[in-house]
Amino acid sequence: MILQRVCSTGASAGDRPGHWWHQISQAAHGRPAPGVPRMARCVLRADPTSPGTGRDFTRGTLTDWRLDGLLDSTEMAVSELVTNALRHGLGGTNAPHPVQLVLLRTVQRLVTVVTDPSTLPPSRGEPGDFAESGRGLWIVESISLCWGWTPLEDGGKAVWAAFEIPA
Repeated sequence: MILQRVCSTGASAGDRPGHWWHQISQAAHGRPAPGVPRMARCVLRADPTSPGTGRDFTRGTLTDWRLDGLLDSTEMAVSELVTNALRHGLGGTNAPHPVQLVLLRTVQRLVTVVTDPSTLPPSRGEPGDFAESGRGLWIVESISLCWGWTPLEDGGKAVWAAFEIPA
């Protein structure tokens, strides 16, 4: 399995991934690894309302999990990742539910995972000063502990962002 990750301050790209790394991959496939405290999954349509649906699902789930302190940053990351999946990850597919959102809570981290059918890796754009798009992954990088992607065994990819759960 190929794993790519980008870390912002607080983590280094050279850090060895822990057991939660495997859980991300398993969560993207809908098969949580043993011992995962909590996981929630939302299947999304190829529809312009899906980023809002993802934000609502995230808000409800994090409220249930009593992680209110992570709501704003996590909702923003979910919105950006779902939008990217819809814009760049569909690859002409006509599947009614080509995008999934998975929220995985471990003891120390909350991980958001968005899957799409494309095998192309995500890339941070270099938007111009007045561009109205192209900043999504830059935003995700700035608000998360780290983010990355992995190809899925059944095709497609999972793009994720990890957040530290405050003690």
